[in-house]
Amino acid sequence: MARINNIIIKNARIMFRNFEGRESQYNRAGDRNFTVRIQDPDYAQELINEGWNVRIRPSRDPDEDSIYTLKVKVHYGRTSPDIRVFTSRNKEGRPLTEETVKELDDADLKKIDLEIRPYQYEVAGRSGVSAYLKTLWCVLEEGPFAEDYENYFAEEDEPF
Repeated sequence: MARINNIIIKNARIMFRNFEGRESQYNRAGDRNFTVRIQDPDYAQELINEGWNVRIRPSRDPDEDSIYTLKVKVHYGRTSPDIRVFTSRNKEGRPLTEETVKELDDADLKKIDLEIRPYQYEVAGRSGVSAYLKTLWCVLEEGPFAEDYENYFAEEDEPF
């Protein structure tokens, strides 16, 4: 098999988030994953040619292009992903663990950069490339009070 490089997507758009691994109509219990949109149709075609399982969804609007998506698995084990959440108060990024990664399911994220690693498989005569999350760094959309509370406890007044 030919070597396949990691995918790096800056300012990614992700949907169908299930970092918790909830069982649902579309997901087995324990399967953590999300779907990322591939914005560039030419790049999406390159990925398809390499064997990645890129899905093509026709647009609902006949004047718009089709939508290209890739389901990304989030697996903890021998090589766990590096997932960090950044805020104005935490510029180092807070690492998320297997126990805390579910916070991303409902978080309002304003910037997402990610790296996806390939896993080439051959099973029962079928072959392809599965997508596994290697790195996800994101900036949390902060609420209207974040700035007010940023320095609140640093002031000399009693907090309450």
